[in-house]
Amino acid sequence: MDARDEFKKLTKIPEFEECVEDKELLVDYLQAAVAFGRDYLSKLDLTTLDEIIDESWEPPVTRAVRIISTLDDASMHSGQAVYTRRLVLGR
Repeated sequence: MDARDEFKKLTKIPEFEECVEDKELLVDYLQAAVAFGRDYLSKLDLTTLDEIIDESWEPPVTRAVRIISTLDDASMHSGQAVYTRRLVLGR
C-alpha cells in the first residue's frame, strides 16, 4: 500500500466519503509543507525570479509569479479552513 492509499484509508467521512481520522496527520503535513517552503525560499537566488518556469500559460509564468500564486493559494485555503471550523463549531 502506497502513501496515497494509506491516506485514503485514514480519510473517510460518511457524508462526503472522506475525512481525516488522525488530525495529527494534517498537522504533520502542514508542518512539513511549511518547512519545505521556508527551506526553498531561504536558498532562493533572487536573480532567478524572472526565470520562466512554465511556458504552458500565456503569458509564460515566471518563478516570482508562481511563488506569489502558491502563497496566495495557501492563504485562501487557510481562510477556508478557519471559516469551516467556525461553521462547524458555531463560533
